[in-house]
Amino acid sequence: MATRAKVPERGYRLGVLSRTVAAIFGSYALAVASTFAIAALMEGRDGIRLGAMIGFLLYTGGVIWCFATDSALRAWTGIAAATGLCGLVFVAAGGLA
Repeated sequence: MATRAKVPERGYRLGVLSRTVAAIFGSYALAVASTFAIAALMEGRDGIRLGAMIGFLLYTGGVIWCFATDSALRAWTGIAAATGLCGLVFVAAGGLA
């Protein structure tokens, strides 16, 4: 007699969906914010290039963070805090002037 595989609960599926959205869009926002912050701190093309390279690293780290944490709430909180910090650095460096 064949046994049926257990179907994951709805809450588990929503948690995975939330982590996936946080990983894709939240990490993208983090990468863009860090690129802007570093470009605002440095002059010329070198700041933009360095910011883009660090942005790629932070995007990868953000995706890993979203799936390594214990909950989707912690994933969103970590991404939002890091993005907010980069935004504050951008504003403090005079990026909106």
